[in-house]
Amino acid sequence: MNSPTHPTRLSSCSYTWRGAGNTLKNLLMSIEESLAADSTVPNPDAVACFIDVFVCAQHRGVRPDSNTCPNTTDVGKFEEVIEASTRLILYATPLTQPKVLSRAWCLFEIMSAMKRGKHVIVSLSSEDRAELRRLLLEDFERLEILFTTIKTKNAEATIAADRDMIFGWIRRDLGPNGFLELDQMVADGMRGWLAETAKGIMEEDKKKRLDLIRKIEAEEGEQMEAEEEEEMDFCFALLMGQCANLLTGLGRYDEAEPLYRRALKIKETALGPDHPNTGISVNNLALLLEKKGDYDAAEPLFRRALKITETALGPDHPDTGRTLGSLALFLQKKGDYAAAEPLFRRALKIKETALGPDH
Repeated sequence: MNSPTHPTRLSSCSYTWRGAGNTLKNLLMSIEESLAADSTVPNPDAVACFIDVFVCAQHRGVRPDSNTCPNTTDVGKFEEVIEASTRLILYATPLTQPKVLSRAWCLFEIMSAMKRGKHVIVSLSSEDRAELRRLLLEDFERLEILFTTIKTKNAEATIAADRDMIFGWIRRDLGPNGFLELDQMVADGMRGWLAETAKGIMEEDKKKRLDLIRKIEAEEGEQMEAEEEEEMDFCFALLMGQCANLLTGLGRYDEAEPLYRRALKIKETALGPDHPNTGISVNNLALLLEKKGDYDAAEPLFRRALKITETALGPDHPDTGRTLGSLALFLQKKGDYAAAEPLFRRALKIKETALGPDH
């Protein structure tokens, strides 16, 4: 990465050496790959990165006659570096163990960047990006927990004095409830990053699909097998739905709604209107409309989702119980307690049967 010709091309890097594979070589490779993949970086080759290990020595004490400054002088400048930077690059490798989100210095740097409205890029290698796609499709709940379960008060630092100093800065900037505020700030930032990354992966998949169709037509003069096309469409709809889930978690309902509707339409075409996975998309759209206060549009969708689940999986299936619970909670919120009660009782009976009365 070359020296920038303009100060706004500076990026500050936040990282930890804790965790498998966290080496300087991997850090630099991951940063380069992430800058190249990020649509907000028009010219990755013109970006200069501030990596503190090259310019200051954390944890160094005062050494008389050494012509060096103590740790506190160096690290006290980190906020100025972030202020001068366009973005913060967060090195979160390996993806399934993002140690940076449990390190006091890293959380402080994230706070400093987000308070100043700096763009935060989570740095991923190509292998981690592939793993991210897999988790979005196969284990979304785990992925969301990994990146949004933040416990600032439990954050670690190599030097205890650093931890105390950083915690003091957090209280200074965010007040007495600073830990909880920072937990939410970072969690929301990570949800936003996951949503934008999911959109990027969707566009990559869309391009791959079109390229594959063109290749098959050009080389074989035939069309893609219907089964293969349906599988690609289904994966695309799943990514779209997970992106909508993340946007919903951020309260960005107007952005989430068209994604939910497109995902539902794709599933109806690829899987059929009565497939249980189609029912999940129907239920998700109903939950969003409920959050938006559009009860008239939400209720028939909740009822449709329940009918799909009951028909496809049976009246006593755990997924039917969850769909019953969604409709019951909606009716309770609407004030229709008489209609909600039998649904709650039925959902409870299904849970007791599946998990036991004392689970």
